[in-house]
Amino acid sequence: VGGCVARRLGARPRRVVAVGPAVLYMPKGFEEGGLSFSFAMLLLSYALFGAGAMRLLEAWRAHSRSYASLMGKAYGKRGTAVVRVTIVLQQCGICLTYFVFVATNARELIEFATGGALKVSLATLCVLQAIVYVPLACVRNVQNFAYFNLFGNALILYALVVLAAFASLRVAHLGLDHTARHLHLFNPHKFYLFIGTSAFIYEGSAALVVPLQEAVREDLQDKFAPLYLKTIGGIIVVYIFFGVLNWAAYGDHTETVLTVNLPDGPWKASVQLAYLVAVVFTFPLQLFP
Repeated sequence: VGGCVARRLGARPRRVVAVGPAVLYMPKGFEEGGLSFSFAMLLLSYALFGAGAMRLLEAWRAHSRSYASLMGKAYGKRGTAVVRVTIVLQQCGICLTYFVFVATNARELIEFATGGALKVSLATLCVLQAIVYVPLACVRNVQNFAYFNLFGNALILYALVVLAAFASLRVAHLGLDHTARHLHLFNPHKFYLFIGTSAFIYEGSAALVVPLQEAVREDLQDKFAPLYLKTIGGIIVVYIFFGVLNWAAYGDHTETVLTVNLPDGPWKASVQLAYLVAVVFTFPLQLFP
């Protein structure tokens, strides 16, 4: 999201933004929350995120400082420490979900490739990921990841197109009357789970608002805030369409990680591999802020 805004406004290539797997959790999220509650929570989360981002940019325009410096000016050293710890915990929490996502899909890929002969535990796959991520996270010049990020986004686009195509074919096969029965307005048993989902979809974007604003050309900086909000809103609309479409296709059998819903075969393997590689390539960017 941020990368698109920055390029539109002539940003210097100081930051690149990762696209994560949050969109894959949306169908299950809609099933847990129901249409009405999910729409309401997405609207509320967008309003809160937008208001917070705008106030943050107002503070930046007044003082032109980093997150920690702004907090320090307002609340002193304790404020600086709090914001630094908060950003680290937020980014690490998102990265932990990446560990689980990659391990889950890698295990299925290994079993598919070996015909079930080789089974690797999730713990082992998480340790192997750490061996790859640690040296990558030590690279401090994120421009080195620009092409990896672009390639990762292309892989994610391919995966989303395949997932949407399979869901559309399934809806067409089952018929709208049958699939619409799954789309309840409110789930009294699991609705609260969507509260976390509605926050997770931003995947650390809050930590990149100021760096992106700083990267925009000076004569275009006033246009950043409204374009950023419009872009975030457009992405959320895509998330809603993608989530509802796949929920309608798979109903109560919608899995938390949507790739699991695809039928076994080359298409499923290619989607899992594409997303797996994309997340591995973009993982260091989540730790950078």
